[in-house]
Amino acid sequence: MSGAKARRVGRWLLLGLAGLTFLVVFALGLLMGTPAGARWAVSTGLALSPISATVGLVEGTLRGPLVLHHLAVEQDGLTARIERIVFDWHPVQLLRKRVVIDSLHVEGVEAFVPSSWDSDRPPPAAKPATAKGPPAVPDLPVDIELRDLQVGIERVTVEQKAEITASTLVGRGSPKAFEARLTLRGRANPASEFEATASVEGSPDDWRLGGDLSFTSGELPPVSGTITLTGSLVGLRVEDAS
Repeated sequence: MSGAKARRVGRWLLLGLAGLTFLVVFALGLLMGTPAGARWAVSTGLALSPISATVGLVEGTLRGPLVLHHLAVEQDGLTARIERIVFDWHPVQLLRKRVVIDSLHVEGVEAFVPSSWDSDRPPPAAKPATAKGPPAVPDLPVDIELRDLQVGIERVTVEQKAEITASTLVGRGSPKAFEARLTLRGRANPASEFEATASVEGSPDDWRLGGDLSFTSGELPPVSGTITLTGSLVGLRVEDAS
C-alpha cells in the first residue's frame, strides 16, 4: 500500500471513529438529558423487572432531578402504591467511581400484605455456614453516598395482624457509616395501639441503636419502655434500658 493510500485509509478510520464517538455521546445526551430519555429508561426498566410495577407519570431527566408519580406494585397478592418518588444525584461523580445521591424522597406509601403472602413463598435456600463476626462491608466497585433519605408511609396493612397508620424514615450515610431515624404509629387490633421510634448510627462494627415504645390496649394501663444498644450486629450489648 502506498503512503498516500495509507494516509487516506487512516483519515477515513479517524473520521469513522469520530463519527461513532459523536453518535454515542449524542445518544447518551438524549438518554440522560431529556425527559423522553428518562421515560424510555423507566419504562424499559419496569418491563425487564420480575416484579409487576407501573408508573403513572415521569418528570425530569436521568441526570436529575427525576420524579416518578403514582407508582404501583403487585406481587403474589401484595400491593403497594407510592404517590411520588423524587431522585436527584450527581452522575458526573461516576467518573470518580462514586455514586452521590443528593436526595431520595419517597412520599405517600400505602401497602397491603395478605395473611397468606408469607406462607405462599418458597422457603429460602439453606446458606452455608460462615465465620462468626460482624457482617463485612461489601466490596463495591464504587463508593456510595446518600445525603438525604426521606420515606413517608401513610398506611401499611398486614391482614389480620397489624396496621401502621403513619410512619416516617429519615437517614443519610454510606455502607461504611450510616444514621437513620424511624417513627411509626399503628394498631395490632382494633383495641390495641402503639407508637414507636427507633434510631441507628455508626458503622458495621460499631453501631448505636436506640428505641422507644408505648403500647395501650383497651382499659389496661399504658406500657412504655426505652432501650439503647451498642456494638456490632453480632455482639450488641445493652447500654441502657427502662
